[in-house]
Amino acid sequence: MPDITLNCENCGNEFVFSEGERAFYASKGLSIPKCCPICRSIKAQEKRIPPKPTSPTGTTPSSGPAVPPEFPKKA
Repeated sequence: MPDITLNCENCGNEFVFSEGERAFYASKGLSIPKCCPICRSIKAQEKRIPPKPTSPTGTTPSSGPAVPPEFPKKA
């Protein structure tokens, strides 16, 4: 089983699927990966920590301008 070069379905970059990786995937009953290792790690990280939602303008929603807390006035 020689190494094979695949194209990532996500970013389009080529990546090598080595003979050792192929043997490991086959032993676990996994299919050939469709995404490169970088895109797979990003996807796994997003599953652990979902990205912050954005507004339609592409900015992160906020509760308004930052205002320091008010301190009690001295008498």
